[in-house]
Amino acid sequence: GASAVTDAAPDIDVVIPSWNARELLDACLASLERTRGELRLRVIVIDNASTDGSVEMVRQRHPWVEVHVSGENEG
Repeated sequence: GASAVTDAAPDIDVVIPSWNARELLDACLASLERTRGELRLRVIVIDNASTDGSVEMVRQRHPWVEVHVSGENEG
């Protein structure tokens, strides 16, 4: 299908803080992509030093998502 992100300005920015929630985060991102319809999304995950492979999962399964990695859990 078409990419969730385009060169045009997004209709919606979604920012998701995450810490060790790999499976929930995967389901959330899959749902956003599946249900976005014609909306142009910019999705940003702020990872708070997860140790469960969350960052790698996002980069592999959802390459259209921006990932920002914090060196510590900032809450």
